[in-house]
Amino acid sequence: MNIGEMIEETRRTWKIDPKSRYEDRDVAVMYSAMALGGEIGELQNMLTKIHRKKYYTDGHFNPEMESEIPQEMADILYFLLRLSDTLGVDLERAFMDKMGENRKRYLQASP
Repeated sequence: MNIGEMIEETRRTWKIDPKSRYEDRDVAVMYSAMALGGEIGELQNMLTKIHRKKYYTDGHFNPEMESEIPQEMADILYFLLRLSDTLGVDLERAFMDKMGENRKRYLQASP
């Protein structure tokens, strides 16, 4: 599945039509941004708990918690895709452009 297909899939579950009225688009942008931040926070919290449990207690951690990481990452991707769709950002193009910048910056800086 490519990014365009993933965006189409997110549109099937999205309640706000970003093209209907400006206010709705504004709501969609703010909701997506807040939800994206919340999901990133949930992943960070989970990873922090795993790290603390793994390295600072008895060395055992709950594998169920680690198994939830892909779901949290999928939530992050969902809201990033919704935000890019609502704002009209070609996420694939933006990613490729950024990787080109990074290659120039970091590969030229290598000894």
